[in-house]
Amino acid sequence: MALAAVIALVVMMLAVALVLDRLWLEAVTLELTTGAEAAALAAGRDLAGDDLLRQDVDQEQRVDNARNKAIAIAAQNLVAGTPLELRHTEEIHDVRFGNKVTDEETGRTDFEESDDNPKTVRVHAERSRSRWNPIALFMQGISSAPVGDAAEDAQATIDNTLVALRPYDHVSVPALPLAVLQSDPSGKRKDTWQTQIDNRQGKDQFGFDAESGQITEGPDGIPEIVLQGMPVKGKPTDANAVILDIGTGLQTDFLRTQIETGWTTEDLSTFDGILNFAESSPLIKCGAAFGSDVASLLRPMIGQPRIILLYTKHTPEGSNGLGTVRTVEPAAGRVMDVQANDDGTTRIVFQPTVLTTRTAVLSSEITSDEVRVLAPNKYIYKLQLTH
Repeated sequence: MALAAVIALVVMMLAVALVLDRLWLEAVTLELTTGAEAAALAAGRDLAGDDLLRQDVDQEQRVDNARNKAIAIAAQNLVAGTPLELRHTEEIHDVRFGNKVTDEETGRTDFEESDDNPKTVRVHAERSRSRWNPIALFMQGISSAPVGDAAEDAQATIDNTLVALRPYDHVSVPALPLAVLQSDPSGKRKDTWQTQIDNRQGKDQFGFDAESGQITEGPDGIPEIVLQGMPVKGKPTDANAVILDIGTGLQTDFLRTQIETGWTTEDLSTFDGILNFAESSPLIKCGAAFGSDVASLLRPMIGQPRIILLYTKHTPEGSNGLGTVRTVEPAAGRVMDVQANDDGTTRIVFQPTVLTTRTAVLSSEITSDEVRVLAPNKYIYKLQLTH
């Protein structure tokens, strides 16, 4: 009886060890997945950075920076109690860059590795005996799983085929109720987005330090545009920027909340909860007067990346600055400086930036056939896991 009891106890202990080994491997695999996904998303976010707006950028250095970001973020994730290590050697490349390529005949999408303006990051996370970092098991050699070994892949892609902006529950569009004059068909005005930003004729007096989150003085390779509302003795159409009425009635308290939190589904209720630029050019009520109240509202947002809209046609409704603008596409940037003019108006220095947001709606997510073809947006990307 004693021998039978000992044998039964040993069998039970082995069974428990096998179960524990299996659960331990599953837990480690989940940690590998989490770490790999975090690293891929971090590298993707780094790819969608302000270097895309600079000229003569070293693409190799850009990829190296994104790879280093992935390695650093991975190390902040523990796998089996130790930091996740991603390797980059002559033999091992745990972080790879490239693009998704779809075969027109089969419809199959594959990953094609390339360091030339990549939009997809693939991360391989591994703990194995071949790498001399196996997973310590309770009963190594008994489990039917790859004993002591586990590996997981993650892939993230940035996509700027933006056609709409749509908030979700508890996720607002990171936008300011601000629109900037895109262009002047007559070619007489030089204070437009096209001239100052697209054609790079704006001054470059400020920069942004991503590490400290502070505005710096001096050029950084990205031009700025000076935004000014309606002059005291001028016309509303003299302004090159307006404050948008996105469900606020242009009331100061509501504007302050919206500037801080962005556009909610409720704010966009008159647009059925979505600003769709592929179906139309949204017509939005606005105010062209930039007084001290505008300065006080925007000054706390200095340095924060936010989406704005670009408009073409401004239709005033009276001489008080109220009216409507025909918006054509979104852009993104930072308020770099806010100054009050002697006449009581406000002067805003605005610099474009590149940001990623889940609220971006891509062309592939629109099912309607009656849509305009929009060029890829230079400033707004959607970052998502694509594995």
